Amino acid sequence: MELASDYHKLTDEHINLIKGFNDVGVDVALFNEEYTFDILSECFSTNEKINEYLVWAVRTVKSPVSTIEDTLKEDAKLYSEVTI
Repeated sequence: MELASDYHKLTDEHINLIKGFNDVGVDVALFNEEYTFDILSECFSTNEKINEYLVWAVRTVKSPVSTIEDTLKEDAKLYSEVTI
């Protein structure tokens, strides 16, 4: 879900939605897609290829055996940067 494409910040409506998800036990992951896209554009020449990697990354980060999630949980400072 794209939350803040126009103003680059979360509105109160979006914050309340995320809090609502959290209150009922739904995990929410937030990341700056534009920043990630800029990094990937240094490596790949087409938007199609970049978007394939973004989709893969989103699916992988929360898989039950995610190395990414395990790595984040081992580093408290890094984990706090990517969780609410």
